[in-house]
This record gives sequence, structure tokens and C-alpha cells, in this order.
Amino acid sequence: MPAYSHPTHETISNMEATSRLFNFEGNDSEYIKYLELRLLEVQSLIPSSPSSSSKPRSSSLEPSKARESRFINLSVEKFNSNPRKGTLRSRTKPAQWERELSKFLSSLPEPDKWHHARKIAGFPTNERNKLAIQLLLGRPSTSAQVLHPSRISECPSLLPTDNEDLILRGCSYGNFTIQCEEDGKFAVRVAKYQQLVFISYCAVLLSLGNSRQTIDWMMRRYISDSDNKNLERYRSGSLWVNRCISQLLKQGWGYKSWELFLLCTYQN
Repeated sequence: MPAYSHPTHETISNMEATSRLFNFEGNDSEYIKYLELRLLEVQSLIPSSPSSSSKPRSSSLEPSKARESRFINLSVEKFNSNPRKGTLRSRTKPAQWERELSKFLSSLPEPDKWHHARKIAGFPTNERNKLAIQLLLGRPSTSAQVLHPSRISECPSLLPTDNEDLILRGCSYGNFTIQCEEDGKFAVRVAKYQQLVFISYCAVLLSLGNSRQTIDWMMRRYISDSDNKNLERYRSGSLWVNRCISQLLKQGWGYKSWELFLLCTYQN
């Protein structure tokens, strides 16, 4: 019978690395230091908290820790350390989650450009906000635009050969196309956020003991006709977004904590 050989330090390190979320070589102490630096990077992205009087009174949106997803909110900056044992393995191409997170972070509006971002998204007014809330609550809009010739504020200086009625009709139609374009931007973002609400609801249904088969059927019907693994990714992503919203609420972002994900919707 062969003699028992104790595992070497290298073997233990390899076993530790295989159970880690990040591809990191080194012992547990070095890995913890690496994670702490990552956490500091994330905290540096969050603006300083305003006065305590303006902070939200509760953070009820924080999801249960027992249902946390595998998504981590991290900066895409590379871990900077001496090139020795314990550093990240080099790779020529960033991972998909890094590319997606980089794209999302690059789309965040500056505080002084928030209103401009809302205008681009299609809801710069209180009326638009009310309509968005109405739609997110599942109440269809009763308002609909009707194309009709109307007087508009902008029109060219007419020459004697111009037909005033026809010119004004053309300008009215052009103005209507701009309104439709703005409505389209607004509708896309609201629809994406509605999907987030629906997927989050599905995650809650699962946590309450409803069958995965039924929940997957719902998601295939209303979100994506894809396999179980991809549907789980959607649910994990929705939990990640809710955790981000919860943390931003704690930092005093108020309504911007959830409006952020409405402004920064993008197509994969």
C-alpha cells in the first residue's frame, strides 16, 4: 500500500484557486487583500453621501442575502500590483461581464448632466414621469397622439411663391415625426424597465416556493424563448440590479438610484 503523502503548498493553492470566483493565484491572505482593493474601487465610483436629512429612511428594496445572485458590481479597472505570485493571470481579451460592465459604467450620466440624460431618454417633464410610473404599474396609457395639421411655433419665412397652407402642413408633419421619435425612445426605456420588474417578480415567485417549471414558462412567453440557463442569468441579473439600487439608496441617491437604470438602458 503506498504511503500517504501530504499535499504540497502548491497543491493547496491550486485547490483554493479553483473554488474562487476570480481567476487569482496566491494564498487566502493575498486573495482577501485583492478583494479589498476591488471593494475600494467600487466605493470610489459612488459619490459622497449628502446630509443625513436627505437620506432615504429605509432600504426595503434590498433583496434577501439568501437569494443573492452570482453577479458582482466591480470596476473594470485592472488590479494593479507587482508582477509576482498572487497577481491576476494575464489575458488578451476581457471577459464578457467586464465588457458589459464597462459599457454600462461609460453610459452613466454626470450629476450636472442628469436632466440632459433624461431629455435624451424621452422623459424630461413631470408629465412624462407620471406616464412612466403609470406604465410601470401595469396601467396602459389612455393618451394617444393624433396626426392633424396644427399651428407650430417654428416655420420658415415664406416667399411670395410659397403656399402657406402646404408649408405649414409639412412643418406640422415634421414636428410630429420628432414627437414620435421622442416617444419611441421613451417607450423603449420604459419597456426595458418593465421587463426588469417582471423578471424581478419571477425571482420573488421562485423564492416563495413556486415551481421553476412554471416560472420558466412565464419567462419564455414574455421575456425570452431560451434555455433554463439563460433564464437563470436573467433572474440573477435582476437581483444584481436590485442590490445596486438598494446600495445607492443607502448612499443617499434617492430617486436616482432606480432612475439610473432607466436612463442607462442599452441593447446587448
